[in-house]
Amino acid sequence: MKFSAITLAVFVFLEFVYTKEVDCGDREFICYDEKRFYQCVQVRKNRRLVLGQLQNCPQGLICKHNGTLECEEPDP
Repeated sequence: MKFSAITLAVFVFLEFVYTKEVDCGDREFICYDEKRFYQCVQVRKNRRLVLGQLQNCPQGLICKHNGTLECEEPDP
């Protein structure tokens, strides 16, 4: 039981540290630039916030603000 309490405390702490008060609207990600993005998580019925650290797009893919996926092929 003690291990579960410690695990829960660590999870809550990390979520607090890595959650930024950046409103994502209805998006599941926000591009920081063409190579990096933040993932968004729904925290309330109609509110999404940034969670975690910047994620990198794989080489050859870029993040587009109007894209359906975090990282997509660049336009020709």
